[in-house]
Amino acid sequence: MKIVAIDDQQLVRLSLEKHFSRLGYTVKCAETGVKGIELVYDFKPDLIIIDINMEGMSGLEVVRKLRAE
Repeated sequence: MKIVAIDDQQLVRLSLEKHFSRLGYTVKCAETGVKGIELVYDFKPDLIIIDINMEGMSGLEVVRKLRAE
């Protein structure tokens, strides 16, 4: 299973990546909504974990943009 984690806090991204990688998942992370959207298109994950409260583009905006496209 492939997972994308989008969060502006490095500690959260590292924790998610470490935990899910240990369980055998392939994890890629992005620190902004814009980079996260690009990563989703390139990586085609099975699961996306998004922080709602990010500066710039919020997690809700990311979800809306992904659903619209």
